[in-house]
Amino acid sequence: MSLSTWNLVEIFTQASIPSPVDSLAKLKMLAQMGVVHSAAREGAFLALHKAGILDVMLQELNKLEMNASTMTPETIQTVLPWFEHIFGGLNTDLSVDAITIPAFPKIHEVLLNSNSTSAHLLGAVRVGGQIDLKPQSESESVLAERAIKMNPANKHKKVETQRQKEKRLKAEALAKQSSGKSSAGNSQVGGGEYEYKGLSVPFATSLEDKLTTIRSACKLCGIDFEKNCEIKEHEPTHTVEALLNALKISDDTSSPPALKNMFLKAKKPSRSADIKEGDTKLWLITTMHDTKISLKELSKAFGYKDAMRMGKEELLKEHLQLEKGSVTPLGVINDEKKMIQIIFDQRILEETNGVWVHPLTCDASVKMSPNDLCKFIGKSGRSIHWFDFGANKRV
Repeated sequence: MSLSTWNLVEIFTQASIPSPVDSLAKLKMLAQMGVVHSAAREGAFLALHKAGILDVMLQELNKLEMNASTMTPETIQTVLPWFEHIFGGLNTDLSVDAITIPAFPKIHEVLLNSNSTSAHLLGAVRVGGQIDLKPQSESESVLAERAIKMNPANKHKKVETQRQKEKRLKAEALAKQSSGKSSAGNSQVGGGEYEYKGLSVPFATSLEDKLTTIRSACKLCGIDFEKNCEIKEHEPTHTVEALLNALKISDDTSSPPALKNMFLKAKKPSRSADIKEGDTKLWLITTMHDTKISLKELSKAFGYKDAMRMGKEELLKEHLQLEKGSVTPLGVINDEKKMIQIIFDQRILEETNGVWVHPLTCDASVKMSPNDLCKFIGKSGRSIHWFDFGANKRV
């Protein structure tokens, strides 16, 4: 019985191969992927051999291999399905138990050079005679590994300019000096004593009383408030945009910038070695007003599997005596238990003209130098964790 009289679906049915149509589709997919050794293909060969079909098929193909150069277009169309589904991708002899299936290289060559417009064992002939080649698993694996080694991060890294490098080094030096540690990124929360006892400010206190308390706290820190700080009263500002308008800060002005604050809570304790011991999962994030924040990257850098989320206002009032819209790093004066951990944007240290922060209320702002602000945080008995939000890494 010749090849031309055999229908693949009928042959698979005769060989008792389950789901003939699905099995042929799977074999074709594996052949196009360049998979030579697979349980599906070897199982098909064994089933065909058991049914007495494989030997006849191989005899017919061996005859055709000897005269492959004389194959007619009709013969090519007849042989094509067999190589697409069963023999496709075989570039060497394949042994299945005691059966040897040859590679039929001459037939492969004829099919490769065929001008047939239908799909063939290596892909599809397109307009212009181009061929979509079937991937070879081994060569594709080598190329993939080479690509990974060439670009392990799979990200384009920006080149740091000399000016950016100088500003970064200056900021890192100031961070070390302000934290009193050899590395600000390794600073531990709760490294000192809380020294603001008797100065905490209840939530409902007036602006005048809050400013009086801030002045007393600055004196305790060795900060000359009247000389080095400035107060601006304004309408309540519950958003960054409103605060910038109240302080008349814009991108084209050289006035001191305002700080942006976020109160966050982690779902589970940190896995970072220098954070997990004593981790309260509560954080106050203070950045420049125009800093872009990725909570996913920030959380990852501090050892959290899941991204931190906005903390509830009840927790904000309980620990810092602040309300939403009035969040400020100066609120640590009310956190005697040191429940709130601090993360600062390293860009803050570059602002030699000072920065604007809320004095425990959003209807006024106080300008302080970065160094004085760090002193204020230090007296609360905790260190500052510095973060480079541009590179998403601790410093």
